[in-house]
Amino acid sequence: MAYLLGLRKTSVAFAFQAPTVAICQGCHSRPDDTHPLHRVSEPRFADALKSVAANTCLGCHQEHRGKRVSSRGEFCSACHDDLSLKNDPLDVSHRTLVAQQRWSTCLGCHDYHGNHARQVQKKLAEAYDVEAIRSYLADGPDPYARAKRHLAREKP
Repeated sequence: MAYLLGLRKTSVAFAFQAPTVAICQGCHSRPDDTHPLHRVSEPRFADALKSVAANTCLGCHQEHRGKRVSSRGEFCSACHDDLSLKNDPLDVSHRTLVAQQRWSTCLGCHDYHGNHARQVQKKLAEAYDVEAIRSYLADGPDPYARAKRHLAREKP
């Protein structure tokens, strides 16, 4: 709208083109993303991609529609259903959480793309509340941290 009103010199790509990974990453690319799209495209994740379309931004996100994540929040099971850590830092082992299928707890400690500047919890009781996470994914307040490691660029 700002472009159409003459308040911005260039148009915003997402308003005038179908969203693609390249367009999304033009503003949202992060060099240290913990779940980058190219990694999810590895052959070992082929079965996971049948249940979670994580090989494209639109598999989990909508295009600037007031909702951070459009898929269910418990998608961690698609890739991590056999997770076992040798030196588990959590007071309740990840192996136990996986065995109990407590996938809703993952985002209480882990920031999927790793963009929040914060320390990960070491005690499950200190994890962010599941409802706070669900609210955040639906574009509610950010429970992780206000400080971001990378801000979206205004111009691709």
